[in-house]
Amino acid sequence: MFRHSVIIPAHNEAGRIERTLKEYAEVFADGEIIVVLNNCTDDTAHALRNVTAACLRAVEITDPIGKGGAVRAGFMLARAPLVGFVDADGSTSAAEMRRLFGLLAHADAAIGSRWMPGASLDPPQPLIRRVASRVFNLLARSLTRLPFSDTQCGAKAFRADALARVLPAVETANFAFDVDLLAALARLGARIVEVPIAWRDRSTSRLRVVRQSLRMAGALARLAMKRSRLHWAVPYFDRIVPTRPLTLHELRAVASNGVILRTIEQDEL
Repeated sequence: MFRHSVIIPAHNEAGRIERTLKEYAEVFADGEIIVVLNNCTDDTAHALRNVTAACLRAVEITDPIGKGGAVRAGFMLARAPLVGFVDADGSTSAAEMRRLFGLLAHADAAIGSRWMPGASLDPPQPLIRRVASRVFNLLARSLTRLPFSDTQCGAKAFRADALARVLPAVETANFAFDVDLLAALARLGARIVEVPIAWRDRSTSRLRVVRQSLRMAGALARLAMKRSRLHWAVPYFDRIVPTRPLTLHELRAVASNGVILRTIEQDEL
Protein backbone atom coordinates (compact mmCIF):
# COMPACT_ATOMS: atom_id res chain seq x y z
CA MET A 1 0.00 0.00 0.00
CA PHE A 2 1.34 3.43 -0.91
CA ARG A 3 1.68 6.24 1.61
CA HIS A 4 1.37 9.36 -0.56
CA SER A 5 -1.44 10.77 -2.69
CA VAL A 6 -0.51 13.90 -4.66
CA ILE A 7 -3.45 15.84 -6.08
CA ILE A 8 -2.88 18.13 -9.05
CA PRO A 9 -5.86 20.33 -10.05
CA ALA A 10 -5.58 21.45 -13.66
CA HIS A 11 -7.45 24.02 -15.73
CA ASN A 12 -6.10 24.61 -19.26
CA GLU A 13 -2.54 23.51 -18.48
CA ALA A 14 -1.74 21.77 -21.79
CA GLY A 15 1.57 23.58 -22.18
CA ARG A 16 2.94 22.76 -18.73
CA ILE A 17 1.34 19.73 -17.14
CA GLU A 18 3.23 17.04 -19.07
CA ARG A 19 6.58 18.21 -17.71
CA THR A 20 5.14 18.43 -14.19
CA LEU A 21 3.67 14.93 -14.32
CA LYS A 22 6.87 13.34 -15.61
CA GLU A 23 8.82 14.88 -12.73
CA TYR A 24 6.27 13.84 -10.10
CA ALA A 25 5.84 10.34 -11.55
CA GLU A 26 9.55 9.73 -11.10
CA VAL A 27 9.69 10.93 -7.48
CA PHE A 28 6.32 9.47 -6.42
CA ALA A 29 6.48 6.18 -8.32
CA ASP A 30 5.73 4.47 -4.99
CA GLY A 31 2.56 6.54 -4.45
CA GLU A 32 -0.37 7.83 -6.48
CA ILE A 33 -0.77 11.04 -8.47
CA ILE A 34 -4.36 12.18 -8.97
CA VAL A 35 -4.94 14.76 -11.69
CA VAL A 36 -8.33 16.49 -11.63
CA LEU A 37 -9.00 18.25 -14.93
CA ASN A 38 -11.56 20.97 -14.31
CA ASN A 39 -13.52 22.49 -17.19
CA CYS A 40 -10.54 22.36 -19.57
CA THR A 41 -11.07 23.77 -23.06
CA ASP A 42 -7.57 23.09 -24.39
CA ASP A 43 -5.51 19.92 -24.92
CA THR A 44 -4.69 19.24 -21.27
CA ALA A 45 -6.27 15.77 -21.45
CA HIS A 46 -4.19 14.91 -24.52
CA ALA A 47 -1.00 16.08 -22.81
CA LEU A 48 -1.83 13.89 -19.83
CA ARG A 49 -2.18 10.83 -22.05
CA ASN A 50 1.42 11.32 -23.16
CA VAL A 51 2.59 10.40 -19.65
CA THR A 52 2.76 6.66 -19.10
CA ALA A 53 3.18 6.02 -15.40
CA ALA A 54 1.54 3.34 -13.27
CA CYS A 55 1.14 5.78 -10.39
CA LEU A 56 -1.04 8.17 -12.41
CA ARG A 57 -4.80 8.49 -11.99
CA ALA A 58 -6.92 11.16 -13.63
CA VAL A 59 -10.50 12.33 -13.81
CA GLU A 60 -11.96 14.97 -16.11
CA ILE A 61 -14.82 17.08 -14.74
CA THR A 62 -16.55 19.39 -17.19
CA ASP A 63 -18.45 21.37 -14.55
CA PRO A 64 -16.60 24.59 -13.53
CA ILE A 65 -15.99 23.64 -9.89
CA GLY A 66 -12.93 25.85 -9.34
CA LYS A 67 -9.53 25.01 -7.87
CA GLY A 68 -10.98 24.28 -4.44
CA GLY A 69 -13.64 22.02 -5.90
CA ALA A 70 -11.03 20.15 -7.94
CA VAL A 71 -8.80 19.65 -4.90
CA ARG A 72 -11.72 18.44 -2.80
CA ALA A 73 -12.67 15.99 -5.57
CA GLY A 74 -9.09 14.74 -5.45
CA PHE A 75 -9.32 14.35 -1.68
CA MET A 76 -12.35 12.09 -2.19
CA LEU A 77 -10.40 9.89 -4.59
CA ALA A 78 -7.18 9.73 -2.54
CA ARG A 79 -6.38 6.40 -0.90
CA ALA A 80 -3.14 7.08 0.97
CA PRO A 81 -2.76 8.11 4.64
CA LEU A 82 -0.81 11.21 3.57
CA VAL A 83 -2.42 13.54 1.02
CA GLY A 84 -1.14 16.74 -0.58
CA PHE A 85 -1.82 19.07 -3.48
CA VAL A 86 0.36 21.14 -5.78
CA ASP A 87 -0.14 23.46 -8.75
CA ALA A 88 -0.08 21.92 -12.22
CA ASP A 89 2.46 24.43 -13.52
CA GLY A 90 5.36 22.83 -11.67
CA SER A 91 6.10 25.77 -9.38
CA THR A 92 6.83 23.30 -6.57
CA SER A 93 9.37 20.59 -7.33
CA ALA A 94 8.51 16.99 -6.53
CA ALA A 95 11.47 16.89 -4.14
CA GLU A 96 10.04 19.83 -2.17
CA MET A 97 6.66 18.12 -2.00
CA ARG A 98 8.31 14.97 -0.70
CA ARG A 99 9.97 17.08 2.00
CA LEU A 100 6.58 18.44 3.10
CA PHE A 101 5.25 14.91 3.42
CA GLY A 102 8.19 14.06 5.65
CA LEU A 103 7.13 16.74 8.12
CA LEU A 104 3.84 14.93 8.74
CA ALA A 105 5.61 12.52 11.08
CA HIS A 106 5.12 15.20 13.74
CA ALA A 107 2.28 17.35 12.33
CA ASP A 108 -1.22 17.14 10.89
CA ALA A 109 -0.45 19.53 8.04
CA ALA A 110 2.66 21.00 6.41
CA ILE A 111 2.50 24.04 4.15
CA GLY A 112 5.12 25.80 2.07
CA SER A 113 5.84 29.52 2.29
CA ARG A 114 7.40 31.75 -0.35
CA TRP A 115 7.86 34.56 2.15
CA MET A 116 9.58 33.01 5.17
CA PRO A 117 13.33 33.55 5.63
CA GLY A 118 15.09 30.81 3.70
CA ALA A 119 12.54 30.61 0.89
CA SER A 120 13.63 31.15 -2.70
CA LEU A 121 11.72 32.39 -5.74
CA ASP A 122 13.21 31.81 -9.18
CA PRO A 123 12.77 34.16 -10.89
CA PRO A 124 11.57 36.82 -8.42
CA GLN A 125 7.87 37.58 -8.80
CA PRO A 126 6.78 40.80 -10.53
CA LEU A 127 5.90 43.61 -8.13
CA ILE A 128 2.17 43.45 -8.89
CA ARG A 129 2.04 39.76 -7.93
CA ARG A 130 4.01 40.33 -4.74
CA VAL A 131 1.71 43.17 -3.70
CA ALA A 132 -1.44 41.17 -4.49
CA SER A 133 -0.15 38.18 -2.53
CA ARG A 134 0.86 40.19 0.53
CA VAL A 135 -2.41 42.18 0.63
CA PHE A 136 -4.46 38.98 0.40
CA ASN A 137 -2.40 37.35 3.14
CA LEU A 138 -2.81 40.38 5.39
CA LEU A 139 -6.58 40.32 4.92
CA ALA A 140 -6.75 36.57 5.46
CA ARG A 141 -4.73 36.77 8.68
CA SER A 142 -6.81 39.62 10.04
CA LEU A 143 -10.09 37.84 9.28
CA THR A 144 -9.14 34.33 10.44
CA ARG A 145 -6.29 34.98 12.91
CA LEU A 146 -4.19 32.40 11.10
CA PRO A 147 -0.50 33.04 11.86
CA PHE A 148 0.90 31.90 8.51
CA SER A 149 2.98 34.05 6.19
CA ASP A 150 1.68 32.45 2.98
CA THR A 151 -1.75 30.82 2.93
CA GLN A 152 -1.85 30.71 -0.88
CA CYS A 153 1.34 28.78 -1.65
CA GLY A 154 0.34 25.89 -3.89
CA ALA A 155 2.19 23.24 -1.89
CA LYS A 156 0.40 21.65 1.06
CA ALA A 157 0.42 18.20 2.68
CA PHE A 158 -1.96 16.68 5.23
CA ARG A 159 -2.69 13.60 7.23
CA ALA A 160 -5.78 12.02 5.69
CA ASP A 161 -7.43 11.44 9.06
CA ALA A 162 -7.22 15.16 9.88
CA LEU A 163 -8.69 16.06 6.47
CA ALA A 164 -11.60 13.69 6.97
CA ARG A 165 -12.64 15.56 10.11
CA VAL A 166 -12.72 19.01 8.52
CA LEU A 167 -13.75 18.54 4.88
CA PRO A 168 -17.51 18.63 5.56
CA ALA A 169 -17.05 22.17 6.93
CA VAL A 170 -14.93 23.37 3.98
CA GLU A 171 -17.02 24.44 1.01
CA THR A 172 -15.04 27.27 -0.57
CA ALA A 173 -14.32 26.48 -4.22
CA ASN A 174 -12.01 29.17 -5.48
CA PHE A 175 -9.22 31.43 -4.25
CA ALA A 176 -10.11 31.35 -0.55
CA PHE A 177 -10.14 27.55 -0.45
CA ASP A 178 -6.70 27.31 1.18
CA VAL A 179 -7.70 29.83 3.86
CA ASP A 180 -10.96 28.01 4.57
CA LEU A 181 -9.18 24.66 4.86
CA LEU A 182 -6.40 25.95 7.13
CA ALA A 183 -8.90 27.80 9.34
CA ALA A 184 -10.98 24.63 9.71
CA LEU A 185 -7.90 22.64 10.71
CA ALA A 186 -6.88 25.34 13.20
CA ARG A 187 -10.32 25.29 14.81
CA LEU A 188 -9.94 21.54 15.19
CA GLY A 189 -6.68 22.05 17.06
CA ALA A 190 -4.56 20.45 14.34
CA ARG A 191 -0.83 21.05 14.37
CA ILE A 192 0.12 22.95 11.21
CA VAL A 193 3.77 23.64 10.37
CA GLU A 194 4.88 26.24 7.83
CA VAL A 195 8.32 26.00 6.23
CA PRO A 196 10.22 28.02 3.60
CA ILE A 197 10.07 26.54 0.13
CA ALA A 198 11.96 26.76 -3.15
CA TRP A 199 9.49 28.18 -5.66
CA ARG A 200 9.84 28.18 -9.45
CA ASP A 201 7.65 31.11 -10.41
CA ARG A 202 5.27 30.66 -13.33
CA SER A 203 3.77 34.15 -13.51
CA THR A 204 0.64 34.92 -15.48
CA SER A 205 -0.13 38.11 -17.35
CA ARG A 206 -0.72 41.38 -15.52
CA LEU A 207 -4.33 41.46 -16.71
CA ARG A 208 -4.97 38.03 -15.25
CA VAL A 209 -3.35 39.03 -11.95
CA VAL A 210 -5.74 41.98 -11.62
CA ARG A 211 -8.72 39.77 -12.46
CA GLN A 212 -7.61 37.11 -10.01
CA SER A 213 -7.09 39.69 -7.28
CA LEU A 214 -10.69 40.85 -7.62
CA ARG A 215 -11.95 37.27 -7.47
CA MET A 216 -9.77 36.54 -4.45
CA ALA A 217 -11.20 39.57 -2.66
CA GLY A 218 -14.74 38.39 -3.39
CA ALA A 219 -14.03 34.85 -2.20
CA LEU A 220 -12.41 36.10 1.00
CA ALA A 221 -15.31 38.47 1.66
CA ARG A 222 -17.76 35.59 1.33
CA LEU A 223 -15.74 33.43 3.70
CA ALA A 224 -15.59 36.22 6.28
CA MET A 225 -19.32 36.86 5.95
CA LYS A 226 -20.11 33.17 6.33
CA ARG A 227 -18.28 33.04 9.68
CA SER A 228 -19.70 36.29 11.04
CA ARG A 229 -23.05 37.53 12.33
CA LEU A 230 -23.84 38.41 8.73
CA HIS A 231 -23.94 34.75 7.69
CA TRP A 232 -27.63 35.20 6.88
CA ALA A 233 -26.64 37.58 4.06
CA VAL A 234 -24.47 35.06 2.19
CA PRO A 235 -27.27 34.02 -0.24
CA TYR A 236 -27.78 37.68 -1.18
CA PHE A 237 -24.02 38.11 -1.63
CA ASP A 238 -24.00 35.10 -3.96
CA ARG A 239 -26.56 36.79 -6.21
CA ILE A 240 -24.22 39.74 -6.69
CA VAL A 241 -20.82 38.02 -6.68
CA PRO A 242 -20.80 34.52 -8.27
CA THR A 243 -18.57 32.81 -5.72
CA ARG A 244 -20.94 30.22 -4.25
CA PRO A 245 -19.14 26.87 -4.11
CA LEU A 246 -20.65 23.46 -4.51
CA THR A 247 -21.75 21.72 -1.35
CA LEU A 248 -20.02 18.45 -0.48
CA HIS A 249 -23.13 16.58 -1.67
CA GLU A 250 -23.14 18.45 -4.99
CA LEU A 251 -19.41 17.88 -5.45
CA ARG A 252 -19.76 14.14 -4.88
CA ALA A 253 -22.41 14.05 -7.62
CA VAL A 254 -20.18 16.00 -10.02
CA ALA A 255 -17.08 13.92 -9.24
CA SER A 256 -18.98 10.66 -9.70
CA ASN A 257 -19.99 11.83 -13.19
CA GLY A 258 -16.42 12.71 -14.13
CA VAL A 259 -14.76 10.91 -17.02
CA ILE A 260 -11.99 8.64 -15.75
CA LEU A 261 -9.02 9.14 -18.06
CA ARG A 262 -6.62 6.75 -16.35
CA THR A 263 -6.81 4.65 -13.23
CA ILE A 264 -4.50 2.20 -11.48
CA GLU A 265 -4.88 -0.99 -9.52
CA GLN A 266 -2.98 -1.96 -6.39
CA ASP A 267 -1.10 -4.78 -8.14
CA GLU A 268 0.39 -2.32 -10.65
CA LEU A 269 2.40 -0.56 -7.93
